[in-house]
Amino acid sequence: MISTLAFVVSIAVPLVYGQSVDSVDYTRCECYDYNIHCGKETWDSAKALCEAEGGWLATIDNEQLWTDLRVEINNNNMNNKECHNFGFWIGLHDANRDDIDSDADKHDADDLEWLEPMCTYYTKWAPGEPNDNTKKSHQGQNAVQLWFRGNKDGLYDDDYEFREKGYICQVPLENCSCTEEDEG
Repeated sequence: MISTLAFVVSIAVPLVYGQSVDSVDYTRCECYDYNIHCGKETWDSAKALCEAEGGWLATIDNEQLWTDLRVEINNNNMNNKECHNFGFWIGLHDANRDDIDSDADKHDADDLEWLEPMCTYYTKWAPGEPNDNTKKSHQGQNAVQLWFRGNKDGLYDDDYEFREKGYICQVPLENCSCTEEDEG
């Protein structure tokens, strides 16, 4: 049974892709809705629900998007345990969910990948994260959340994918208009 609340907050953000990171010779422009869902879903369930919306668990690839999502969560009274159980699932994860026999088997930030990669690889980890804790699962913590517990305020944290959280979907928009910029 799906247990999400009846409201969704959307942010349309134009993302522009160029031939190189340093270039503003843009070749493609895409826009997305970011749908922030209260509810209690496992990472796999949240992934499936986002796919049913026509998207994926969100890729957060820059500071402005990370800030915008946090502002929307806080401004819409979604920053509470009843909404998200201390976090919102995003699309960063460890695709290799093997058992961890020693600390050498644990993942680090470089082992994690986005479901839908973008132009840049951006992360905003809480201190000491990711730690791939194995206290509750021999496979460790293989999914990433925006962590809203204590003073974490949306910092990244790896957690057990079986925990139930809110989630953020990224859905491509059909009609999108972006302006080309040219550095003089």
